[in-house]
Amino acid sequence: HQQFSSVKDWIISYRNIPFGTFEIADSYRLEKSGELLLCFRVRKLHMPDLHIYCWDVKHAKEMGELVHNRIYEEIRKLGREYVSIYNMTRKFFEENKGYILKLLEVEQKPILINFVPEGKYYWILNVEYTIIDEIGRPREIATFQIDVGNARRFGITYVDEDGAKKYPVIIHTALIGSIERYLFTLLDKAALEEKKGNKPSLPLWIAPIQVRLIPTSQGYIDEALEICQRLNDSGIRADLDDRGLSVSKKVR
Repeated sequence: HQQFSSVKDWIISYRNIPFGTFEIADSYRLEKSGELLLCFRVRKLHMPDLHIYCWDVKHAKEMGELVHNRIYEEIRKLGREYVSIYNMTRKFFEENKGYILKLLEVEQKPILINFVPEGKYYWILNVEYTIIDEIGRPREIATFQIDVGNARRFGITYVDEDGAKKYPVIIHTALIGSIERYLFTLLDKAALEEKKGNKPSLPLWIAPIQVRLIPTSQGYIDEALEICQRLNDSGIRADLDDRGLSVSKKVR
């Protein structure tokens, strides 16, 4: 709650809203022996935690549509799809069926709705975005919540156009999930491709080195260095293998 601890001391006008606060938050879970799983279940994780501050629920729903669209844009860049669980109260569902249908236009498939008791949680809508992994298990990756409770709990207020203090509605989201779970998604995608008989690979943008130059002889080192520099100046992560080995050994 480091963001909330900071924002509670800010003087916020309705003109400042919407705005977001973001951090890569260290999070810890006391997982038991046998519960840890690759990058999915870990004892320490890094959460790209975004909070968007809104005037009211209506405004939060509008911002939530943008968040929902972005979450799907990111997973579809990987050629993956989510199956989503919508947690909400029956009252929110009855009053916001049209809004749910708008979100479903992005989903383009059925969702699971889980009704929760009224007033039990700080949120009124909590969407869990879940992939089905390589061996058929559901794995929650991204998340999105409309929070109506924590502004009051932490004393976060803004001044409206009439000079009155109000509590903002806060959107919580991890657009790609934790960094570890996003890596899990990438590795799982590679495993799925291998199962289909394709060559498993990771996206080019995530490779620490995107281009490696391998000169066919030591006589080309200077020219290769120049090309390497031009690539790096262009924003491509490149390096040079200048060892005195054969090309086949360098490739291996």
